[in-house]
Amino acid sequence: MSSQKSDDDIAEDNEWDEDNWGMDEEDEDEEMERASQDEDEDMTGYAEASHMHSVRREPYTVLNEKQIEQAQEKQMEEITELTGVSKDDAFILLKAYGWDKTPLQEAWFDNETKARKKAGLVHEGEAGPSSATTDVLCPICLETVPFEKIIELPCSHPACRLCWQRYLEFQVEDGKAAVETKCPQHKCGQKVPSTVFEDVCDEEHLQKYKKWCVRSFVDDNSIVQWCPKDCGRAVMYPSLDNPDVKCDCEYNFCFCCSNEAHRPSSCKTVQDWELKNSAESENVCWIMANTKQCPQCNKNIEKNTGCNHMTCSKNAGGCGHEFCWLCLGPWKNHGSATGGYYQCNVYEQEQREGKKSDAEEKRLNAKKALDKYMFYFERFMNHDKALRFLQRDRAKIEEKVQELHDKHHFAIAELQFLYDACAEIAVCRRVLKWSYPHGYYLEDEKEKHLFEFLQKNLEEHTDLMHEQVERGHDDCFKDMEDKEGGQKKFMEYRSQLSNYTLVVRKFLNQMLEGIKNGLTNEAAMIGSGAASSGVYL
Repeated sequence: MSSQKSDDDIAEDNEWDEDNWGMDEEDEDEEMERASQDEDEDMTGYAEASHMHSVRREPYTVLNEKQIEQAQEKQMEEITELTGVSKDDAFILLKAYGWDKTPLQEAWFDNETKARKKAGLVHEGEAGPSSATTDVLCPICLETVPFEKIIELPCSHPACRLCWQRYLEFQVEDGKAAVETKCPQHKCGQKVPSTVFEDVCDEEHLQKYKKWCVRSFVDDNSIVQWCPKDCGRAVMYPSLDNPDVKCDCEYNFCFCCSNEAHRPSSCKTVQDWELKNSAESENVCWIMANTKQCPQCNKNIEKNTGCNHMTCSKNAGGCGHEFCWLCLGPWKNHGSATGGYYQCNVYEQEQREGKKSDAEEKRLNAKKALDKYMFYFERFMNHDKALRFLQRDRAKIEEKVQELHDKHHFAIAELQFLYDACAEIAVCRRVLKWSYPHGYYLEDEKEKHLFEFLQKNLEEHTDLMHEQVERGHDDCFKDMEDKEGGQKKFMEYRSQLSNYTLVVRKFLNQMLEGIKNGLTNEAAMIGSGAASSGVYL
């Protein structure tokens, strides 16, 4: 079901249910009993109310730990049926081909021997007890042991059970590379199957090994990614249309780079932006923009008083030289004839003549670059803070919804418009936050002009809707005891916020589609509706 509603649907949602408003005492008991039965069907608890967003089928699937194991088992069973190999060999084959059945099938039926060799199944057969009938010399510990305590892989390299146990448990302790363990014989490429681990490892190491095997389905799989919040869930996304995904733990992230969801910025832009935010280059840029070097000892000096008379302080490691901040000439050559303490005729004459030293040119360029960066960075952080404030507001709304449900017998679904508005604001805030790194690196002037126009529209209407959610619900619900006035106020507020949610979503889609298709592409802009900027509420 689509998350967007038609005008008729909105009008229907806004119709007032008089049965749930201000019941008489004589009908209250009967109504309460009926309402409780309805609510048992509509909700299983208040905690679920916050997740009752408009249902629509996402192109990806969120998997918990059990579902990951089931998906892995299903693929292994399919390969076993298709190729006739054992379950252990199916695991090794799928891992070698990135858990992608299509290239594995093509390689297998094209050249089975080559496909086996690539996966590490150099020899056919199963691991198990030695075929010997007498005592055998273990090539690892060099002790003669009974043949029933010898284990061989399909490569026919034997080793005693104790050596196998020590070797495999050491591999498990070494980490997830344990699933790639090969025969201990020098230069043998045969992979060790799971059955050998199950046969010789103790319970603790066996459970670790099984964990690495399950993790392999995600770690080595191009269409599955772990949630970056380490909640234990993963997202399976076979056809990557929009890289933004949402885990069941409510975290939104980019499927491609595992950073926070960052449309409209590309993964490369995010990488460059984060590097810029943490790099020492910004400190250097600040120094260049806000300090000048002493003409005598080259120490960097920041101007912290009003006049142009500067002294390279010896207490701070300087040389004591006195100079003019503007022209950098010796202060002894300055006086009333050159403009006094607050002006420098020498510097002003050079400016009129267009004369600038290399140091002055670098300083001005650094200041310009720093000012640009700070403009975008401050707005980036403002939307990040607004997104955090929204989480606080959402908690307040959840309390209010529960109060209205318990005290005034509202159906939870009747108050769903508040959750929809919060969800829309969260998406807009995140998009606006990452629109500033996108704008920072955008060089095409025409494209940038159109982008800033759409960004401004979305920003203004998101701020207005955020304010409606923050203050509007308090104003609307504070007089709920007034049946007639409260009813009218509630209907107006619900209608206004529901409609405004759709309006803001329109501006959001205009900007995202415009950036995706190219803002200077006239056909794309007309298709996205970006040419229309009027809003009627």
